[in-house]
Amino acid sequence: MRGVPLKAIQELLGHTTMDMTMRYAHLSPEVGRDAVLLLDGPVRGDRSGHDLGTIRSRNMK
Repeated sequence: MRGVPLKAIQELLGHTTMDMTMRYAHLSPEVGRDAVLLLDGPVRGDRSGHDLGTIRSRNMK
């Protein structure tokens, strides 16, 4: 959720398969909600909606 590639997580944890890493790679409910907000937002160039920087900064607090 912090932008670290799953392949790096796999290697750090010593998992032999990506399937094992994926077993523990759950997203928080907030990440799912923010993804929907981004996908449902305005077309690029429209300043009235959500933007990725705002959502990321809110999640990092």
